[in-house]
Amino acid sequence: MARGEPDGADRRPLEPPREDVDDRKVARAPDARCPQGREPAGRGDHTEREVSANDYNFFNLFTATREEVRFFSYDGQLRMTRGREGLNVLTNAGGNVEGDEKVTTIRSLGRDTRFVGGDKAIAWLQSTLRYHGGSGSAALCVHFPGGGTVSSTILALHNADPGQHVLLHANGSPCENPYRDYSALLRQLNPGRT
Repeated sequence: MARGEPDGADRRPLEPPREDVDDRKVARAPDARCPQGREPAGRGDHTEREVSANDYNFFNLFTATREEVRFFSYDGQLRMTRGREGLNVLTNAGGNVEGDEKVTTIRSLGRDTRFVGGDKAIAWLQSTLRYHGGSGSAALCVHFPGGGTVSSTILALHNADPGQHVLLHANGSPCENPYRDYSALLRQLNPGRT
């Protein structure tokens, strides 16, 4: 993945909370794509303008360029966190959030794991995201009446060969639903360019 600053190094508010937002509205997610010829989506200027000009439900947004990864979280206030080389984790709390039990669990489960190739890393992620917790660790696949894990996505980006990018999605709890391969969609987003 792209290089970034240490976890939380740039987790800062980008705008004050909006008091005029009607909580009853169901709003669309912000469009991270920038108009042709403008700044890359990862910079965040476009996301800031979109959020300040429109009403949104709470969201987490992942953006990436070849140079960097950024996570945007909106909970009434827009925040940004930079990604880093290697494993980046996006949960309901945001991207790579220090103190998030799920981030801590994923990192501790993979602490001594070394992957020679992407296939082994992806298989490990599929298994790990089905984890139901244990002594002193958070459940990553959660089940409770009226809620729980509703989907799971794995995105693996290859620095040198975009043809090796992987996008897998389980529509529902990953312990009950298979990860389906949507990698071909990544190649359709920007064919021939990365």
